[in-house]
Amino acid sequence: MVNKRAAGLKVYGFLNLTSPFIRIWSIVRSNGCFPGWWTGGLLALMVAGVPPALCEEESVSLAPWRLSVEAPSAGRLKGKESNSTLSVQIDRSGGDNPSTVVALNEPIELDPKFEYALSFQAKSAAPRTLEVMAIPKDSPTMPIAERRTYSLTGGWTSYLYFFRPSQSDPAGQIRFELGASEADVDMRGIKLTRRPIQTSLEKMTASARLPYRWTLGVPAESKAKVTEDRTVSVRIDKNTSKEPWELNIHRAGYQFEAGREYIVRFRARASQARTVEFIALRDRAPWTYVLPPEEIPITTEWQEFEFPLESEEGEPRGMVQFNLGASDADVQIEAFQVTTSGDEPTIDAFRFRRSNWQLALYDKNRARLIRPLHGGSVYRVEIDQAPTLERWHINLMYSPIRIIDARDYLIRFRVRAEGERIVSFRLDETSTGKNLGLVKLIPIRSSWQEIEVPFRSRGDTNDARLIFELGGSDIDVELSNITLALEPPSVMNLDRTRTVLVNILAVSTAIVVVAYLVGRDFRRRKLLADQAAASGARRL
Repeated sequence: MVNKRAAGLKVYGFLNLTSPFIRIWSIVRSNGCFPGWWTGGLLALMVAGVPPALCEEESVSLAPWRLSVEAPSAGRLKGKESNSTLSVQIDRSGGDNPSTVVALNEPIELDPKFEYALSFQAKSAAPRTLEVMAIPKDSPTMPIAERRTYSLTGGWTSYLYFFRPSQSDPAGQIRFELGASEADVDMRGIKLTRRPIQTSLEKMTASARLPYRWTLGVPAESKAKVTEDRTVSVRIDKNTSKEPWELNIHRAGYQFEAGREYIVRFRARASQARTVEFIALRDRAPWTYVLPPEEIPITTEWQEFEFPLESEEGEPRGMVQFNLGASDADVQIEAFQVTTSGDEPTIDAFRFRRSNWQLALYDKNRARLIRPLHGGSVYRVEIDQAPTLERWHINLMYSPIRIIDARDYLIRFRVRAEGERIVSFRLDETSTGKNLGLVKLIPIRSSWQEIEVPFRSRGDTNDARLIFELGGSDIDVELSNITLALEPPSVMNLDRTRTVLVNILAVSTAIVVVAYLVGRDFRRRKLLADQAAASGARRL
């Protein structure tokens, strides 16, 4: 006799067990990699033709370093060649030119689906600087990401350098420039890792890699100077330009797609009323337009500018440019950003402005905030001294934020540190210090972690502040892709809805199966009864 209850439970269990496979497959399809927290279905996915790449950091093999020395510098490698250590003896420096002594690695294959991180420790015989950049294999003068300059001392210090290749960078090299000083340099623990870019958690901008710094273009006999901190300032002492484009500031490192609409945003002012022209063009001959020119009137007061432009043709190596030759009035520009129209947040999303992040220090703690370049998203807090044990003695804060009472929110960000440590974050009302429903403490490590915390707001205010408490440790911290948004039910309850639907399907299927088994048993019993009745009738 068939056990109908056991059969129904088996069907229910089988269908419910398929629920995790739905999540695994969605991750593989969206990220192109296999989640490292689950290994039971690895063989099944390999059979299905899915590459078993893990959604975790993985090491990239490096060849031993080699040294290139150009006159007037003189130097040599100390010790044996190695891929994880580098010691350079510099007998004569190149003055202001660090590229006269260069340590290079053999070209490595690069994948635009990954973010790369170069980590190392370094020290020097005397205080000096070290410049690092990633370069394409065939274009050593066109970096993949902007060069970084690090200050070295006599003690071992840890450093991190990040870059993302584009589709036009199939291979690249790591380049250390050492020619600016005669102080010897020792490096150890040199390691290159890569991690899949989580496109579902990041808003991609027009720049697939960090843009370069602004560069000044000056015609003959003109005199001008550009300085760049939070504000790009152009001082024009003498202007001999015959055309507006002859005197300009430009910045390379942008990618543009054909037929795509881009949004240009910035703030600007001038020493007197004038106009400037904005264009985006190819960063190579024949220097044609990628975005059409836009003429912008500027006054002596700060003004916000925002306008859409459609890309006429795609360009993997593009640049943006402000043409300033129409006047000799000085110009200041800040908060410059180029995004695609698809990067616009929804009406329920809060946009974090780069300039509103502030670092608050208390007691004897010492730290500094390194903001991302425009187009980047990584905020780095370098902690020089943290003698106290209170986490709130070093705070990275953002305000003001609009919060609506009794609503469901989701905060997302990526975080990493140079070692294991604890970080806490919370959302408070600035004026009263009242918590608005978010308090969280998390352990972090040296690899990037994706943090998602849903919470329900407790209070209505236009002056909330988000606080990351980083004190109690001198280990540096990096935060990236910070977003705060009202959660639509369809997103917030995705797992719950999926589970309910799967359970309903399982129960419905079980009911059908049980009904079928009961009906089949009833028919079998009726058939046996009919056969017995017929047999009895024949005997009579």
